[in-house]
Amino acid sequence: MRLVRPIVRTLGDLRAASQNVARLREVGAILVRHGYGSLVRGVPGVDAVDAPPPPTTPERLAAALVDLGPTYVKLAQVLSTRPDVLPPAYVAAFEQLQDGVGPLPWEAMAAVLAEELGPDWDRRFAAVDQAPLGTASIAQVHAAELPDGREVVLKVQRPGIARQIDADLQVLRFLAGRALAEWPELAAADPEGLLAEFERTLRGELDFRREADHLRRFRANFAHRDWVHVPDLHDDLVTERVLCMERLHGVPIRRARAAGADMEKVGRRYLDVVYEMLLVHGFFHGDLHPGNVLVLPGDELGLLDFGMVGTMTDAMRGQVVALMFALQRGDHRTMARVLYDIALKDGRIDFRAVEDATVEVVTAYFPPGVRLADIDMSGFSVELVTRCAQLGARVPTSYMMVLKALVTAEGLAKSLLHEVDVIAAAAPYFATVAADRLAPERLQQEALYALVTLRSLLDRLPVTVSQLLDDVDGQRLRVGVDARRSPEDRALAERHHRRSVLAAFAAAALIAGALTIASAPAATLALWVLAAACAGLALFA
Repeated sequence: MRLVRPIVRTLGDLRAASQNVARLREVGAILVRHGYGSLVRGVPGVDAVDAPPPPTTPERLAAALVDLGPTYVKLAQVLSTRPDVLPPAYVAAFEQLQDGVGPLPWEAMAAVLAEELGPDWDRRFAAVDQAPLGTASIAQVHAAELPDGREVVLKVQRPGIARQIDADLQVLRFLAGRALAEWPELAAADPEGLLAEFERTLRGELDFRREADHLRRFRANFAHRDWVHVPDLHDDLVTERVLCMERLHGVPIRRARAAGADMEKVGRRYLDVVYEMLLVHGFFHGDLHPGNVLVLPGDELGLLDFGMVGTMTDAMRGQVVALMFALQRGDHRTMARVLYDIALKDGRIDFRAVEDATVEVVTAYFPPGVRLADIDMSGFSVELVTRCAQLGARVPTSYMMVLKALVTAEGLAKSLLHEVDVIAAAAPYFATVAADRLAPERLQQEALYALVTLRSLLDRLPVTVSQLLDDVDGQRLRVGVDARRSPEDRALAERHHRRSVLAAFAAAALIAGALTIASAPAATLALWVLAAACAGLALFA
């Protein structure tokens, strides 16, 4: 049976992956070589030896992902931003992975240009450099010059990459199901949910028109900053697989000090960009690492690669500011409450446990007398999120992208921009958000929204109470009891349920009486007597 069950499961799973059996076999052979043959046991054409696999280590898994190809490396890079679901050693190993994709021959890229821009595409350029400026898993970038002399870069999608990604995603879905069957404890990390999010992000990166939309939005958001440069687009040369934009000449920020830049000015400007994106615009670059930031003449900044972006709602900004203010005051309970409210909860969560974990992490990272500027905010944030996830309170992906942006900014600032204080630079932006939320106009809007919501609730309440009473009268109201409990536990649970139902009746009658006090005083009195009776029964039930 030990061999039969995996084979039966595999036959069912293979129906979904039947169109990509060749790729599945290729992936299977690599997994077997690295000791993960149990994931592909029963796949036709894959010799999954039935031998104890070597212990899983971050390095062994990272090596397997590199051999599996660019899609799997990109998945590892995405997972490296989720310390709430991966142990720190795996996060560190996955952060080091690079695509490792070599350049394709120019003829292959020229064929894509011809398909996207037409057979006479070359007439639209004065020159195109056939040697790529850079290569990645999805695209190659080539320098070019327009007929009017303007310098541009062409981002050209690698031919066949969409089909390859489709095949890899289908295989990944198969492997995720097998991994859950093999290691049920992975269910807490929600691998299928993570894979769905990865698929959404990756498919979005395949359409360069979306990246062009992001680029236009960033240009508009920073139009008032003459020291921020977002490449200009050439709209007539933008398609699903080709992106043509202005070429920026500068040095990567990691080499700016050696090039003689004023690093204090560069640091202030970099942090202003990060905090303005997050706390003012609510639309931010999802991967603003050193390779995507250029320092231009005059210590101005150039931003690159807008394929991955995130959004931060007004509610999210308020919660982040609340966390920072609570941290400054040492208000652990408020921090725990905000984290609890943010989190996706796997069943019932013990708030006291979340609060205790928050106090423990804060105490470890914030000993008495320490300054916020001296704290490892990245380590603190990751540890706090990880501890909450272990208690079943997982931080949503949208917040993890915000955390990644903040961690990336802090890491870059501390490694390359020693002249700036990350926390001090954020203070004015946090204060602005807090002031905006307390502005009279804002409070008036929120009060009006609360009144409208309350009125809607009151309008529905009589109908709801009537339906509840009808269900009681028709004996359709049922209270479930867990039969696995002891008789004493069941009796106690039933008592609690009776009290809850009676208390609900009392509250409903009290509110209904308040609603009828003007139009039917007699009915109001009857309802309030009923409320008192239900309350008394609840006390002695």
